[in-house]
Amino acid sequence: MATRHQVREGVASMLYAREIGGESGEFVDEFLGEKKIRNDQREYALSLFEGVNANMDAIDRTLNARLGKWKLDEIGAVERAILRLGTYELLYTDTDTGIVISEAVALANEFGSDSATRLINGVLDAIAKDGSNLKTAEVTLASSEQVTLEGSRSATAHPSQGVASPRREVKDKGEQ
Repeated sequence: MATRHQVREGVASMLYAREIGGESGEFVDEFLGEKKIRNDQREYALSLFEGVNANMDAIDRTLNARLGKWKLDEIGAVERAILRLGTYELLYTDTDTGIVISEAVALANEFGSDSATRLINGVLDAIAKDGSNLKTAEVTLASSEQVTLEGSRSATAHPSQGVASPRREVKDKGEQ
């Protein structure tokens, strides 16, 4: 059975493939099969992959706001994939912040450029500091009221996005 680290490697690889145009529905199934990511870990991988893709615009806005003088499209595709995955986990899952950042830095060490680890660590740390306040605000809002946005669709408003954000729960059991 694949570890959570191997799942994250796979998800980062699939995000990279999607960006360079080599990803299709069949690719995802074949890739997960080749990497022996099965059962619960397969579901976890798919939830991360689909979650990043579903929230890509908000994730990219968050990253661009934290990259300082850089823009997301100016950094390498591998680093973008790792940052997107880490940002998704920080903002949309209950995975421990330390695990998310540690895993992202490990992926950067394995696959990124020489300076990628510092960049990824710094950006995700800034998001985590901001995100912990956003998660608290979201939980408070969710427990006190439902926000109705355009139409009759009801969803929890995510403070960082200013739009409806159905939150998908993905838990990490502390396994790295």
